[in-house]
Amino acid sequence: MKHYIYKITNLVNAREYIGVRSHPFPEEDSYMSSSLILKHDINKIGIENFKKEILECFDTREDADKREVELVNYEYVTNPNTYNQRTGGPSGVALSSLRLD
Repeated sequence: MKHYIYKITNLVNAREYIGVRSHPFPEEDSYMSSSLILKHDINKIGIENFKKEILECFDTREDADKREVELVNYEYVTNPNTYNQRTGGPSGVALSSLRLD
């Protein structure tokens, strides 16, 4: 099993999503995220308007999760150009729970 960080980019408006996934063949994995907002946009404008990139691969899920925590941080999820609604990692915090003061 391989563990990887991926980025999905909306080619129409450049909005992006970063996630982590485990799959034996990352290059063949068609999974596009559990984000409801991203799924909505895929259904609305078509999968052909999205690009999936594998950013990094890891030997363990733990290492992949740690990297996701670094990438999908408070600054990233509060950026209006991202689909991510929670910080990265298994214990990520939902955007609605983050204090903005």
